[in-house]
Order: sequence, then structure tokens, then C-alpha cells
Amino acid sequence: MSFTINHVSLVGGNLVRDAEMKYTGGGTPVLNFDIAMNRSWRNRERGEIQEEVSYFKVNFWGKPAEGIQKYLSKGKKVAIEGRMQQRRWEGPDGKTNSIVEVVASSVILMGGLENNQGTNSQPQQQQNQQTTFSNNQPQPDFSAGSQSIPNQVAQAFGGEELTDADVPY
Repeated sequence: MSFTINHVSLVGGNLVRDAEMKYTGGGTPVLNFDIAMNRSWRNRERGEIQEEVSYFKVNFWGKPAEGIQKYLSKGKKVAIEGRMQQRRWEGPDGKTNSIVEVVASSVILMGGLENNQGTNSQPQQQQNQQTTFSNNQPQPDFSAGSQSIPNQVAQAFGGEELTDADVPY
């Protein structure tokens, strides 16, 4: 038996469009959305800055998906943690189709809880906090002392708290 790890962390992606809530035949909620991730680097030959955008399809299942839906609007910045999954199906033309997507175990709102109507549901002192919605921890942390993204990542991987000096970006 071989050992594999299927773990994805995407930090700082922007929603391409508003998230869409659907329900399975059994009533399980699933939230579908797409994020864009930007990457830039310097071309070694010419010294020019190069840029590239990658797009990822994300599915977020369960009760936490219902709680976060109203906050996931086009342009919203998020961090995603989960796993990759490939789905295959046969189309009406008999052709086999496939897609690779991220199945999120947690979604972190970066920049507060501003909803689709442009209003912020948090008190003024909490507006710049990140809020996590997770299948492992269904209730989001709305407290003013919620952790920063680096500390959430450090805890997820069993590390100690980080300082700004520890983060390379």
C-alpha cells in the first residue's frame, strides 16, 4: 500500500462570480464557486514581470455552506483549504467529460463579512478580521480576537503561532 496526501491550500483567491447554492436529492447543501489566483514572476532573460491567472472550481458541502453563501460575492477574497477531486460523467453525446475541482473543508473570508448587498454584518471594530467557515468546526469565529491567516495555517499544520517576520509575503 502506498501513502499519499491530497491537501490543497489556496490563499488570496478572488471569486469570479457570486457563489451558487444547490441541494442534493437528499437535501445536503453544496455551495459552488470559482476563484481566480494571480501569480507573477520575473522573466530571467529579459527581466520583465510576467503574470498568469489560474482558475479553480470549488465545492463546499454541508451546513457551513449555507452560512457563508450570502458573503461570497464576485470579487470577494478568500482562502480555501481542502482536497482535489476529479469527477467524470458521460454527456448527452456519449462523450466522457471530466473536471478537477477543490472540495473545500474550510473557507476563510479575508476582509470581513460584507454580504452581497454591500453591508457589513460585523461591528466596526471587527470589520478587518478573517472569518472561517469549516466542516470540521461548523460555527464561524466572529470574535474580535480571531487569528490571522498565518496563525490559522500554522495551527492547521500543528505549528506554533507565527509572527509577521515568519511570513514570506
